[in-house]
Amino acid sequence: MTLGAAEGARSLGLATNVVLAVDSDKDAHIVFKRNFPGVHFLQQDMAILFHGALGSRISEVERPIIELAQGIDLLVAGAPCQGHSDLNNHTRRCDPRNSLYLRAIRAVELLRPNFVLLENVPAILHDSSGVLDEAIAVLETHGYRVACSVLKLSNFGVPQTRRRHLLLASKQDSVEPSEILRSIQPRCEHIPRTTRWAIQDLENIKPENRFDTSSVLSKDNVGRIRWLFRNAAYDLPNRLRPICHHGKHSYTSMYGRLDWDKPAQTITTGFGSVGQGRFIHPGERRVITPHEAARIQTLPDFFDFGCVDRRVAMSRLIGNAVPPFLTRAIVACLFQQNGDSAQQPSSLGHALGHSSIKSHSYARH
Repeated sequence: MTLGAAEGARSLGLATNVVLAVDSDKDAHIVFKRNFPGVHFLQQDMAILFHGALGSRISEVERPIIELAQGIDLLVAGAPCQGHSDLNNHTRRCDPRNSLYLRAIRAVELLRPNFVLLENVPAILHDSSGVLDEAIAVLETHGYRVACSVLKLSNFGVPQTRRRHLLLASKQDSVEPSEILRSIQPRCEHIPRTTRWAIQDLENIKPENRFDTSSVLSKDNVGRIRWLFRNAAYDLPNRLRPICHHGKHSYTSMYGRLDWDKPAQTITTGFGSVGQGRFIHPGERRVITPHEAARIQTLPDFFDFGCVDRRVAMSRLIGNAVPPFLTRAIVACLFQQNGDSAQQPSSLGHALGHSSIKSHSYARH
């Protein structure tokens, strides 16, 4: 079962069949069903589905979903990360969305899966309301062994500098969460994949649809990109930035250009804007396309976004995606340690066992 299922990137990496997916986003629902037509999807807010106070009895509102998901082995969840994100200057550390993390814990209380995997941004460690500490305490009360770690996704083959906080919990004596999180990074660690590895073969693709078309640039931003290329530069000087960036600031990556030979910065929902990160293409005078952003998120070419007709929705889904390479590595290690040979890979998750995310129609041989 996956909560905060979004478009399905997290589910793509699961080495098992998904029984139930939950997300309140209409566009996420459409894309998920296009790619996982056989999975039951509830377009609902998990704060409503699992609304009861921690420790309370099952309510009548909660009872139907308990019956739907009864007997699940693994619960995977990702509450909205914007409340914790360091890019959120307004409400981070005390954003009301942060409490949704505990709705996943409420689901665990009611469903009692053998394993729990919760992911979020590293800044959850500094949440002022202490949701992480409370989550761990409740899980331990119910007999789970719990471990947490901040992982570098570049160690898992993801070509970006993204980091994620993972909480892993187990009721099974055969699975020790701390051992999995301690061993998984050295086991997966290799030379970081680069932007070139992810997107170079897309450089000359003819843009026939929104997925392969970059955002329209303003006259000012066309000039800024021209300066970067003429000067073989990757960072824009303050004097060429908007006035609000002329003084001291920490947003050095904004209006920046990607480097072919380095991992990309964290892909966000703003990848179509030069003013929201280092999203200028390394070799062409434009920002990256949704297709290129999806590649950097390790979403394979066969994952279908064709049913999304609005650029803002496509950017939101791709930017919020959890790279499936991460989920695949953690869940595979979990089932291996549990000795569970009965778990069968889903068709999409099995495809991720191949090293390439590129379809035959795009990849250069």
